[in-house]
Amino acid sequence: MFCSFGPTYFDYMAKSFFHNFPCCIAKIVGAYEVIITDENDRDNDSRTFILASENLNLGLKPEDEPNLIRFDLKGSENNRLATPPIGPDGRLERVVLLDSNFLFKMRARPVCLPFEDALKLHICISNDVDCLKKMNIVDYSLLAVIDTKRKKIRFGILDYCQFFNSKKQVEYMLK
Repeated sequence: MFCSFGPTYFDYMAKSFFHNFPCCIAKIVGAYEVIITDENDRDNDSRTFILASENLNLGLKPEDEPNLIRFDLKGSENNRLATPPIGPDGRLERVVLLDSNFLFKMRARPVCLPFEDALKLHICISNDVDCLKKMNIVDYSLLAVIDTKRKKIRFGILDYCQFFNSKKQVEYMLK
């Protein structure tokens, strides 16, 4: 899949980097093929492909963790509620929350951003979505990392390295 959308992806990323074009797509920093070989049966090799992308948590410290809330947003409320498990200490464990959690946590109010930041984010996401559409990618997430103490938010588009194939269509219809 990466080989098929790679040229369009690299053109878009070059435009973003060299022309200061805003972009929320999490950058791919490495692509690897891992082959586990069965020495007794060469036909039974196991292949896995791994893409490494930029870390949206870069620069955050462990002591920041209690003030961070992460949301994986898809723009749907169907089956989009996460229930954090209770840890051994009796407190809720930290998990990435979903769209319905976001609506509940924000009391269905929008996130307030300065006008310039909101405009840049809107342009950024619109351009990114158009690029993903050209690459035939329609399934992805917007990760929002909210720092409640510093009143800052980070955004990144991720989970985009999968085609909307027949398996995804069936999954979509079942949801």
